[in-house]
Amino acid sequence: MVGLLAQAIERRVAEELPAVKGPTDQLTQVVLNLLLNAADAIDGEGSILIEVDLHPERDDTIRLEISDSGPGIDAEILPHLFEPFVTTKPTGEGTGLGLAVTHTLVERLGGTIEAENDPLGGARFVVDLPVAG
Repeated sequence: MVGLLAQAIERRVAEELPAVKGPTDQLTQVVLNLLLNAADAIDGEGSILIEVDLHPERDDTIRLEISDSGPGIDAEILPHLFEPFVTTKPTGEGTGLGLAVTHTLVERLGGTIEAENDPLGGARFVVDLPVAG
């Protein structure tokens, strides 16, 4: 599955971006949680897109977007997605804590996170984080 995922991930990272404020391990956890959810959503078939650039309206903020071509997020779940123990996975396959932890980490880093369904299909997570110093 790792080889398959490596082929399904596209990265679009702007050059010469400023550093983001925060500990590397927390930033890594945010990205990892979002990528693991995207990988679960596509279930080995489909694609994941990672985009990193300056915020389109603020030069003191970096925007990370992770989108997938999976089924999207159920409209009933979407408003509660970042609450603890909310999961779309079958019983025993997920704790519902990954996105709650991700939300908490992003807020502690001074940023914001939002989830939405892409009109063309799949889900998109948008994380805005302040640049360092």
